[in-house]
Amino acid sequence: MSITRPVKIITDGPKPAASSLSVTFASDASGMPVSMSGSGIKPMSQSVSVTIASDQPAILVSFGGLGQQTMSASQPVVIASDQAAVPVSMSGTGPQTMAASTSVTLATNQTALPVSLGGLGQRLMVASQPVVIASDQAAVPVSLSGTGPQTMSASTSVTLASDQTAVPVSLSGTGPQTMASSSSVTFASNQTALPVSLGGLGQKLMAASQPVVIASDQVAVPVSLSGTGPQTMAASMSVTLASNQTAVGIGEVASGIVNGSVTANGQRVSAAMAKFNGASVFIKGTYAGVNLTFEASYDDAVTYIAVQAVATNGNTVLTTTGSLTNASAAYEIYCPGATHVSVRSTSWTSGTMSVRIAPYAIAMDPNPVVTGVLNANQSVNSAQWAGSNAVSGGANGSVGVGGLAADSAAVSGNPVQTGGRVRTAVDTSLAANDAMALTGTSGMQLLMKPYGLPETDWQFAGLITTAAATAARAAGVRNYVTAVQYQNTSATASEIQIQDGATVIWRGQAAASMAQPAVVLLPTPLRGTAATALNVQLITTGTNTFVNLQGYQAV
Repeated sequence: MSITRPVKIITDGPKPAASSLSVTFASDASGMPVSMSGSGIKPMSQSVSVTIASDQPAILVSFGGLGQQTMSASQPVVIASDQAAVPVSMSGTGPQTMAASTSVTLATNQTALPVSLGGLGQRLMVASQPVVIASDQAAVPVSLSGTGPQTMSASTSVTLASDQTAVPVSLSGTGPQTMASSSSVTFASNQTALPVSLGGLGQKLMAASQPVVIASDQVAVPVSLSGTGPQTMAASMSVTLASNQTAVGIGEVASGIVNGSVTANGQRVSAAMAKFNGASVFIKGTYAGVNLTFEASYDDAVTYIAVQAVATNGNTVLTTTGSLTNASAAYEIYCPGATHVSVRSTSWTSGTMSVRIAPYAIAMDPNPVVTGVLNANQSVNSAQWAGSNAVSGGANGSVGVGGLAADSAAVSGNPVQTGGRVRTAVDTSLAANDAMALTGTSGMQLLMKPYGLPETDWQFAGLITTAAATAARAAGVRNYVTAVQYQNTSATASEIQIQDGATVIWRGQAAASMAQPAVVLLPTPLRGTAATALNVQLITTGTNTFVNLQGYQAV
């Protein structure tokens, strides 16, 4: 029979193994607290192995000190197969690089884990992890390396989804780029129109511009050549006008148009001719009694001399306008070699005449003057005469036009139309050997009437004993008598006379108590003296006679 005895170890407190006794506990001995040598937790080299009873309740274990330790200072642990999810934090604070990370196999039913690779925020490609996007991954916004658009060498190729909506694209750098700095882009077949700005905003030189093919149905594009306003030929582009192009107005560069006014006598309005050989002059306004002289200077406006002008609505050569009142008119002056052209007022009554002088290049003199005499047997090409030139004859320096055959000579070929003049009064300027046009009336009848014009006819009717038939005509104009009718109703017969003034130029017998008038026709008219009255006289006084005379006046 064993007897239990208390045991006391020499000295108090825990002892090292060399100073301790081995003790075997009874199989049914209750648990005993055990304290290892020394106070606190000991490293493994200072600890003894302990076999825990199978029914030992859980023992709190702390390895290598409290708190989180480095991997080299930690103990390997096998997690139970039914261990609940354990939160894991990799070595160091925050996300780690792949070299500093440990591989982890997630459970098949592991919910999504937020992953941050290589630190927070965007990284360079060398500091980033490759990622495989799920096949059903929703659209991911992509920003290429760096802030803002990148050059081609710093960019990553991107394949857009077949149903990708339009993506705004900005090539390397801000604003449009040159072709050398741009990347080629293939647009989708249904890509809508993209606004394109080539080589910077605004108009560029040809060398800095891109070639463009205009659409076949492009509407007309307005074109402005380099620079504003008309340009010299060297600074202009050749232009081919369309076959149905309407008339194009052409103006000279720097025409030097001058606007002035005339408000007094002796005033001048002038314009420098520059490289031009002529000018147009336009006048208008409210004025009276203004006469302008056309003048030009050939010594830079020091001396002016008279030049010729032609009204644009005529072909008469003018050196002055004549006295004008409130007239609007235009003239052309041809003066090659002149330095200045001007108009000067030689008379003025009142008002203001506006004057506009526009120098310009005239192809030829608007009214050339042809002088000289052709020698015998020299031909003249009639085609050289413009339709506006008057062809006359009879004086040196002019061209005479005659018929193809002499008077009374036989003729052949096409007939030539002839014309005449309308006359309504006696022409006292005609003299012997004068040429005279055929004469017609204002009623368009060719004068076939013997004697004279209807306007020059006259007639007299009277009951007389002695009376004047018609008064004296103007100087140089005579009275002619073509017919006489008389009837004596008294019982006394009498002689009847027609007198040129006091000179008897016709006489006859008026019988007594005439039942019918006597009618006398004069195939050769009675001719009076110029500017002399024509009288009718009965020689026997006291007779009562009706007298009628008809005639005409002429030279």
